Amino acid sequence: MLDAIADKLLVNPILIIFAAEGMISPIVPVIVVTRDIVVNAIKMQAASCGKVVAAIKSGKIKTASLMIGMVLLFFGNVPFVYLNVRVDLLFIYFATIMSLVSMVQYFMLNKKIIFSDSKN
Repeated sequence: MLDAIADKLLVNPILIIFAAEGMISPIVPVIVVTRDIVVNAIKMQAASCGKVVAAIKSGKIKTASLMIGMVLLFFGNVPFVYLNVRVDLLFIYFATIMSLVSMVQYFMLNKKIIFSDSKN
């Protein structure tokens, strides 16, 4: 869990800075941070019930896409800048969509845990 928290402490502020600098849409950090909060809440609820929520494929795809997009954006979209193609933004916006998809999937897969009484 500590590794996941460290990841969020690094990634989310960088997304906010990218948005503040006008490099990405402000909706990106809003969606990504909201997803992180929702998924962490689901995982904490599951832990209070003695259960573990496994990672899902869409979440892993989101993370990989976001990391690739952030690295490309940080380094000026090299080498794709020479082709005049914004591959950095493609990865970041794809990751944003995958954030929404994975958040809904986590919710749907864990409805029983979310709405259960943690004392059971």
